[in-house]
Amino acid sequence: MKKYSIPIVIALSIALVATFLIVSTPTARKVPFPADLASCDMLLFTTQSCHYCKAARRLLNKPEITINWCEIDTQQTKEGYALFREIGGQGVPVAIIGNERIDGYSQVSYEKAIKKYQANL
Repeated sequence: MKKYSIPIVIALSIALVATFLIVSTPTARKVPFPADLASCDMLLFTTQSCHYCKAARRLLNKPEITINWCEIDTQQTKEGYALFREIGGQGVPVAIIGNERIDGYSQVSYEKAIKKYQANL
């Protein structure tokens, strides 16, 4: 075996693992209505123009966040808006993680609620 073969094998192995991690990282799915909302561990009520919603999306799309979350844009469908009003939503973002509700956005609050939810699975 040539000297440079082992570093190439190691580099290819690292690339393969990185590809697997990127592909297997859950991302938000827009929830069409009617949809099986029970398949979502977390619901995130948003709008496209909300900068706190964008921050929440960035957090939830990080590779280390492995919760199955669904985004409901309250301006895209009547059903999404109706569900938002049904839960008493007044402003976005609103996150429902398990039985916990978080109005607004705080990275610490989201991470704490996700960790608590995953510990109870």
